[in-house]
Formats: sequence, C-alpha cells, structure tokens
Amino acid sequence: MSSKSTKRAKIEDPKDNVFMVEKVLDKRTGKAGRDEFLIQWQGFPESDSSWEPRENLQCVEMLDEFEREFSKREKPIRKRHSQKPEPSEDQADPEEDKDEKKETNQNDKFSLEGKQLKCIVGLTKGPGELHFLCKFSDDTARLLPAKEVNSRYPSQVIRYYESKLTIQDPKADEL
Repeated sequence: MSSKSTKRAKIEDPKDNVFMVEKVLDKRTGKAGRDEFLIQWQGFPESDSSWEPRENLQCVEMLDEFEREFSKREKPIRKRHSQKPEPSEDQADPEEDKDEKKETNQNDKFSLEGKQLKCIVGLTKGPGELHFLCKFSDDTARLLPAKEVNSRYPSQVIRYYESKLTIQDPKADEL
C-alpha cells in the first residue's frame, strides 16, 4: 500500500515536470489573446517543440531577449505595408479583398524574403486549408499555407510527401 502512495507522490510532484528551455523559436497570439511562444526543449528534438503561454515559462530573460529581436524583425515589414495605396471602391472585389487581407495578415507576421527552407517538419489542416510547418536555415519555424509552400518550394514538398509515403507490395498481400 505504501509503495503505491510513493509512486503517486512522485508522479504528482511538480518538480518532476520541469523542462529546460533551449531556445525560443517563435511567438504568436493564442486563444484569449495571450502571447504564446514556440519552445525548443533542451534534450529533445525540434519536432517536440510546443507552444507555451508566458506564465508556464520561467525563462524571463530569454523571453525578453527574443521579444526584442522579434520586434526588430517586424518593424520593417509593417512600414512597407503601410505605404500601399488603398484600392478604389469601384475596383474592389469582395472576394479579392478577403484574399488580400489574409495574405497581408500573414505577411505582417513573417516575410519569406531571403529565407532558405531547410526542411518541412509537418503538415496540418487548418480552417479550410492545409498548412506546412517549415523550418528555415536561420532555425526559425513557421506554419505557412500549403499553396504558398507548393509554389515557392515544390521540390521540398515532393521530398516531404515521399518521406511519408508507404508503398505496399501486392505480392505480400497474397501471402
């Protein structure tokens, strides 16, 4: 009886669930408008990275440094978009406006200019479309629409799909 209670105490001990942060990879605004950070955990592969809210993290200096660098990256992109002329009402098509707003919102967050795709880490289905999780040569990772990745990096997309493909031998099925 006492052995069960000691095992339970070990599992419930919060000190056992402490992981070290190796690197902060990205930032997003999550549900309820809270900032979340993509965390690379020390001793784990990048594929095990996870989105965590600030209050779950105890690496204040690392987060502050990342936010300083993150804000430097964002400023030039916003300036460039603010200089775009607004389309006139008679030229505006509601469907095109939705697509343009969607692209602008994605471009505000991240620019692919000068980025070299290192590999495609994963694939997910978002609201209405597929997204690839892409890792770049500067060790940043982003979730990008499949349409954009397909057009910019077709050979990488093929390589990704081939790595996930399993081919069954018809002769093996007969046995």
